[in-house]
Amino acid sequence: MPVATLFPDHADLYHTGIVVHDLEKAKAEMCEQLGLTWGVQGESEQPVVLESGPARLTFGLAYSARGPHRIEPVQAIPGTLWEVPRPGSAHHLVYWSDDVTETLPEIN
Repeated sequence: MPVATLFPDHADLYHTGIVVHDLEKAKAEMCEQLGLTWGVQGESEQPVVLESGPARLTFGLAYSARGPHRIEPVQAIPGTLWEVPRPGSAHHLVYWSDDVTETLPEIN
């Protein structure tokens, strides 16, 4: 199946998540190198499922202030899916949907 059929319209790409070793350092570098400013930032506790079973993790994160596409650096959490991958790798892509129920068949 062609990759293009796996995703909704790329115009709906809302943010790219990048797991980083040092959130504050990454934010400063992105400000300097990309001219980003920060909107929502802080910590968020979320339920997750790890290899060891259900857990709650606290994520350190920030969202760039201007869009339409935003960058989300996320503090790495060792021993989880939120570890820093190889350099230059995005962790996740998030697409906006006004109606998830309607959009879901497009990406299944």
